[in-house]
Amino acid sequence: MKLLRSSAQRLFSFKNVDIKFHQDSRLAIFKGISRLNDAVKITLGPKGSNVALEYELGPPKITKDGVTVAKHIEFLNAWEDVGAKIIKFPANESNVHAGDGTTTATILTTHILAEGLKQLEKGYHPVLVKEGLVKAAEIVDKYLQEKSIPVTSESELNSICNIACNNDKKMADLILHGILTTGRDGAFLVEEGNSLEDRLTVTIIKVSDGFIVQRGLASEMFSLTESELKLENPLVLVGSYRFHELSSILSILDYAKKNNRSLLIAGEDIDKEVLSTLILNKEKSELNCCAINFPGENNYMFLEDLAGFTGAKLINPHTIQDLSPEYLGSCGRVHVDNMKSTFIQGHGDLSVRKAQIRSEMAEETDSMTLSVLKERLQRLSGKMAVFEIGLLGGKIAMAERRDRIIDSLNSVKTAVKEGFLPGGGIALYNSSKILSKVRYNNEHDIGIRILQEALKVPLSLIARTSSLGISSIDTIWSSQDEEFGIDANKGIFCNVVDNGIIDSTGVIRQAVRTAVSVSQMILATSAVIVKSKRYVPTKLKGYKKEIF
Repeated sequence: MKLLRSSAQRLFSFKNVDIKFHQDSRLAIFKGISRLNDAVKITLGPKGSNVALEYELGPPKITKDGVTVAKHIEFLNAWEDVGAKIIKFPANESNVHAGDGTTTATILTTHILAEGLKQLEKGYHPVLVKEGLVKAAEIVDKYLQEKSIPVTSESELNSICNIACNNDKKMADLILHGILTTGRDGAFLVEEGNSLEDRLTVTIIKVSDGFIVQRGLASEMFSLTESELKLENPLVLVGSYRFHELSSILSILDYAKKNNRSLLIAGEDIDKEVLSTLILNKEKSELNCCAINFPGENNYMFLEDLAGFTGAKLINPHTIQDLSPEYLGSCGRVHVDNMKSTFIQGHGDLSVRKAQIRSEMAEETDSMTLSVLKERLQRLSGKMAVFEIGLLGGKIAMAERRDRIIDSLNSVKTAVKEGFLPGGGIALYNSSKILSKVRYNNEHDIGIRILQEALKVPLSLIARTSSLGISSIDTIWSSQDEEFGIDANKGIFCNVVDNGIIDSTGVIRQAVRTAVSVSQMILATSAVIVKSKRYVPTKLKGYKKEIF
């Protein structure tokens, strides 16, 4: 079978350019924002619903994870698609920085924009409204920090786990065990297990058998149908070099193909020609492969660590011309998603790398550099929790469980750093009460009132799904107890903290920050330029076959 070389082809063909100005432009993109929010907001809360996602190249996926739903949506209407892409930003930002809270961030953004656009229609100046929003966000952020409760017990961590796991107590208990065993800075890996039952197991291993880098796939096209890509016994090519010429690595691609081995390439940058060729051969099952980008000067050290772990020789601009299979490293397997890469059972010797880092630490005087060296040594000397998901229910059920596990892990790690707040939308609702007492005699007050009302929405949505209904909001508003709220599962009023309904402070703060940041930028936008597009499915005849 011949390997394939890509001749670039777009998924969409673009034709005419169109421009809209001022309120027309903002209203046009808001339609896409509103449609995406309708699909995301139904996942909120303990009684939130799942969403089924269709994939062209594989089975559908059912999930309750807001950012997964948001990423999947793309509209053929160019104006709506611009809005969808913009609203994905707060969801993704919340996911990147806090690990959870994506649905909340999307809901807040949509409501702020809906009310903000109404005020602009009335003639209020967008800059003044924007400044009011920023002032309100600062007041809320300060309040949330002041009310944050430090984590002091395992039961509090277990409650955070349980909320993120959608009240699956067995899953929460096992996740907490993994976190407590590996420590605050421990690493984790979620993968497919061998059990045919609906169960989760955890194994604690030394990081000398595993290595994690906070860099993900260079392109999502490597893994269109799964949330992560898994390579078994891959060859690993590592370079402190920009792979910009396909010709420079043809011998390596040919070697991997002939030996029926998967291949991972990690470098400072991977050129589009190299990426498109790797993606094409992955898609057509000619070569199981992927690429990871490590941009920036500081990442040279992480590339060195990766080369040491896998036993690869680090490539540089001077050695690329002499590239041969001798430069390749390997490992037992690797898991790569959009955010991080986990290498298991490397064929290199980490003791050598650790000795080199200790030697550098002994001679280093700069405090910042010393901090980076300590972090690297800790990562190479710590522990990793490997979570294996049972096979019952097939790929669709496993993917849904994986989303819940990762949300839970990230929420707990954030809570350990920043503490927790009353959950179930209560912390945001209390913030709304604080804003109700803040008054300005100018247009800044409009922005404050917009955020005040937006902060009530998450609790309103949760209340609607409970047996208490929307009328329960009035009871909560009149209460002086800042921990008084509802248990949507049981349909009762309660002290939410005492009942284990709590949220990570970092998750809530990040949701508010990103929502206000994106909203104020859109409200200050006066023109939107789009290109009308038509969907064009990728065809095999668009590529030509060649041997490397």
